[in-house]
Amino acid sequence: MSNTELTKIRDFIKAYFSWDDLDVFCFDFFPQIGNDYSQSPIRLERWAHELVKYCKQTRQLDKLKRCLELRRPEAYLKEFAHPNEDRSIAIFRPIRIEFMHIPAGEFLMGSDSKRDPWASVNEQPQHRVFLAEFFISKFPITSEQFGRYTYDNFSTYPVRIIGGDENPVANVSWYEARDFCEWLRSTTGKEIRLPTEAEWEKAARGVDGLTYPWGDEFDSGNLNSLESRFWSRTAVTEYRNRGMSSYGVVDMVGNVREWCLDHYDSKAYQQKERRRVPQNPTGPSEGIYRVLRGGSFRTNEFNSRCASRASALPTTRMDDIGFRVVLVPEA
Repeated sequence: MSNTELTKIRDFIKAYFSWDDLDVFCFDFFPQIGNDYSQSPIRLERWAHELVKYCKQTRQLDKLKRCLELRRPEAYLKEFAHPNEDRSIAIFRPIRIEFMHIPAGEFLMGSDSKRDPWASVNEQPQHRVFLAEFFISKFPITSEQFGRYTYDNFSTYPVRIIGGDENPVANVSWYEARDFCEWLRSTTGKEIRLPTEAEWEKAARGVDGLTYPWGDEFDSGNLNSLESRFWSRTAVTEYRNRGMSSYGVVDMVGNVREWCLDHYDSKAYQQKERRRVPQNPTGPSEGIYRVLRGGSFRTNEFNSRCASRASALPTTRMDDIGFRVVLVPEA
């Protein structure tokens, strides 16, 4: 993290925390930081400096930023926004979900074997698709978020929460992911659903057909895949400063595979009408399997490509399958 970023964190603390606020914040999250109980502005500035210094030395700067966001969510979005976040929105009830804006327009979907030597038959031919604007959740849905849903619905879904509430939820079937969206829709009055396969791919790779969200070269430091050797799910914020897509969407590849709305058809791309650019495709009208995208901690760089397509029965529950959601803007 650069010195400019460190200074920005210190300035954020000084701007949005009073001395008492910072006292409680450190007690809750960083009790190792001492306090001489001098409530002067000079002390506040020094304490902010010491807190950032301590987190840098102990490699907890990512934790510090997550905790700052937790305590001051709206201010954090304002000060630490990705360039696309001037169009981002969030819902705060019944749970907080941040959505990134994906503008309307065409993008390249599928693989070109000349550009990607690992292009599979079910990803070809590469073709242009037009999508209306939409918003997609910045992170996969977490165990904490899904847990609130199960609590409100007196549900006993067999969801194993491994490693903490900030991990992506897993062991959720396609039907259960769909029901979560229905719960959000009924409680917010907004159209919230699973992303279509085309929406997922555009959010992951942008308009120019990138192989990975960050470019055409694989980098194990940008995702939680088999090459990263975590062997399990990691917090959805683990790669918030690395590996995000051009739209600022995080964890699109690796960690957990993600359910999409569409039925799966391995020949879907080959059957498209080439004389016209498809508009807002939703996949086959019927089928046995549902689409999975993004790869996981169990899969390698081949499956982590943005164009890689997979599928499973909608009743499938696995510890590397989760989901994220889409919010459709009002007309």
